[in-house]
Amino acid sequence: MKTIEDLKEMKNKTIIPFGNQYDYFFATLENYYMSKLDGLDRVKAELSNWDREAQQIIVNRLANIVSENGIIGFDKNEILLLGENIDKISCYIEEYRNQQGNICARLRDKVSNKRISIIGNNTDKNHLLRFLSQAKLNQQMMPTIFDRNGTDIVAVRGIVSSEDNEEIIINIDVESGGYLFE
Repeated sequence: MKTIEDLKEMKNKTIIPFGNQYDYFFATLENYYMSKLDGLDRVKAELSNWDREAQQIIVNRLANIVSENGIIGFDKNEILLLGENIDKISCYIEEYRNQQGNICARLRDKVSNKRISIIGNNTDKNHLLRFLSQAKLNQQMMPTIFDRNGTDIVAVRGIVSSEDNEEIIINIDVESGGYLFE
């Protein structure tokens, strides 16, 4: 596993035309993020080679570099969250009828179609239900939130604590954890 010392040492290794390996490394990460469809995955894969302390320095520097370049639609938190090892699950809302015939709602992962269960001290079932009901009331603003293949999502952020064939359980008791419409 690489450390901060390895990161510092990169500044002493010359790479033409970048000047040094350190600048080349960040230019490569910036390129991954900005011009590759799987850019975040590529950045995350590179981060896995570094210890926690070095990861924090890398994501902060990368976020600043991309921010300084004035990229439209850039979400600084998207990069900063890479250093947090926080999972983001893109969900849609599924409406269904319970045993009493009442309409209910639950979250499903857009990729696997697995049911999403949210756990943690910050979890409040009534708050989640009120949140989900807002989607129905504001469906004109997010018309595909109930569609698995739609562009509107409920982003659930936290740490996946378990997953099986039917369900993903995610703990939202982390900084930047929770759920929101995107």
